[in-house]
Amino acid sequence: MSFKDSKFSTVLLIVVMGAAFMMLAGGIALYHLTLTKWWIPVIPGAVAAIATLPAFYNKWDVLTGVSSNWVNMLCHVFVAGSVGYFLFLGVNFWCADAGTDVAEKAEVVEKFQKSHTRYRRVSRRTRVADGHYYTYHLMLRLEDGEEKEVSVPLKTYNRTRTGSMREIHVQKGALGMRVIKLGVGS
Repeated sequence: MSFKDSKFSTVLLIVVMGAAFMMLAGGIALYHLTLTKWWIPVIPGAVAAIATLPAFYNKWDVLTGVSSNWVNMLCHVFVAGSVGYFLFLGVNFWCADAGTDVAEKAEVVEKFQKSHTRYRRVSRRTRVADGHYYTYHLMLRLEDGEEKEVSVPLKTYNRTRTGSMREIHVQKGALGMRVIKLGVGS
């Protein structure tokens, strides 16, 4: 039995894909704290995926067990793109210059809530809808005219009125993009 057909390679593939999904989710969470256009952090992730594609796509057949180049290319692009996206936003956020911390006034342009369906598990492979829950959001317009949607707790949402001013702390990130460090002031 070769390494391709072993259970170890299947478990390793699941672990790698799970880690890639977690890095993508972490990157999306960091994006919500970064003041930039959506496509700017996507470019480094895409460049990382495309630049490493010729060297590494053929190595994926060991994990996938499939000799199809397209499947292996897609696996590589997803994993390398997720890692590049997360690292780009992570370095910008975690290495931000604390000396550039500025308290900015932001106008609340809109406040809204999003409804989500809650699910519960009834058996091994079955999940059923089990009610709803809400998340609360403010659309803020900064002094320079840039708008950013931020998620806030219910208490802050209830105390905030459209047209009011909120204080947020912004720092200059290591890669030049501004980041919201302390969230929305109470």
